[in-house]
Amino acid sequence: MTTKEMVSNECSNYFSDGYCCIKDKKCIYFSKGSRCNYFEKNVLPLDAEPEAIYYQELEEGRLSAKKKEAILQAKHDRNRPRKKCEICGKVFTAESNRQKYCTSCKRKVHNHSQKKYRTRRTGTCDR
Repeated sequence: MTTKEMVSNECSNYFSDGYCCIKDKKCIYFSKGSRCNYFEKNVLPLDAEPEAIYYQELEEGRLSAKKKEAILQAKHDRNRPRKKCEICGKVFTAESNRQKYCTSCKRKVHNHSQKKYRTRRTGTCDR
C-alpha cells in the first residue's frame, strides 16, 4: 500500500473529496505534499512497511521500486533470528526459531535422516 493510498483509506479525518476535517481545508498531504502530524502519529504506525518507506522518502526524495524492495527486505531480515549452523558453524538468518542448519547443510541432514529411516524401516538402503 502506498502512502497516498494509506492517507485516503485509513485516515479518519480524510474525506473522499480531499477535505481534512482537522485543518478545515483541503488535505495538506495531497495539496502541498507536506507532512501531516496527525497522519505520522496515528495512521502511519498501523503498518510498518509503509512507515519505513515514508521516512526514507522524506530523507532521500522519491524512491525507485528496487530501493523500496531493499528497504522492506532489510526491515524483514532485522526481525529474523540469526543463528549458528550446528554442522558447519556458519552464521545464517533463520526462517524460524526451530531452524538449526544453514541452507547448504539442511539438505545434507535431511538426506541423511531419510537414509537412516529407510534403513531402519526396510533393513536395507535402496540408494
